[in-house]
Amino acid sequence: MSPDDRFVAFERGLDVFVHDIERDLTSPVVATPAADFAPRWGPDQALAFSSRREPAGNRVGPPNRNGGNIYRRLLGGAGGDDLLSETGRGKTVSDWSHDGRYLAFASAGDIVALPITAAGAGMAIQVTNTPATESQAVLSRDSRWITYQVDRTGAEPEVWVQSFPDGDRKRQVSIGGGSAPRWHPNGRELLYAGPDRWLMSVSVTPTGAGELQLGKPQKRFQSPAFINADYDVAIDGRFLLNVPIVEATAPPVTVITNWVERLKGR
Repeated sequence: MSPDDRFVAFERGLDVFVHDIERDLTSPVVATPAADFAPRWGPDQALAFSSRREPAGNRVGPPNRNGGNIYRRLLGGAGGDDLLSETGRGKTVSDWSHDGRYLAFASAGDIVALPITAAGAGMAIQVTNTPATESQAVLSRDSRWITYQVDRTGAEPEVWVQSFPDGDRKRQVSIGGGSAPRWHPNGRELLYAGPDRWLMSVSVTPTGAGELQLGKPQKRFQSPAFINADYDVAIDGRFLLNVPIVEATAPPVTVITNWVERLKGR
């Protein structure tokens, strides 16, 4: 969802599209021979996204997400895309902070935050550096906390939260498995996709000591969207869900063979 809840950015076929909710109009925004994916809204109708367009050799063959760099596009503005981060490792954008100061992305199994200015990007901040795989990072509205998904071999994924940017304070949020965390716009809840397609909610209360008091996870509602954990929360608390389309199935047909011989015995 865009910051004003007027637009939805999404990827389709490894291109980036924007849907105007009020006009019910979907338009392609970024479409190159390479893979363009993971769009996230920033301030002033800007989109950050990952793209595998450079080097030029990446355009040859099937497009994929490996080796993606991060770009910024101003919708409705003149000019092309700004390259914000270019490294030899793939990068998947997961969030652009509410104040526009940081981009969070996953790279090589860790979380990285990129300071953003009008001129471009600053020096990257290494948020995590562990043997586990961290992804799906989202910053709180005041950018003082960052939550993300942790995957460890042989264990269910879990959701963690830690102070930002120092990383001194860290706590597990989910219990019994969790993925794809989101901050509720009200600032008082952490949401995540739990087991059995449930959206889970954890109350969040900042304390005077710079800590977060976390409540017990509560079930909100079930949806097929939480199979792949594609969802977002609007300012007014409504949910945007990416729900798989299930084709309607016809009632079963029972076929009885050799029915004439069966009738002879009656």
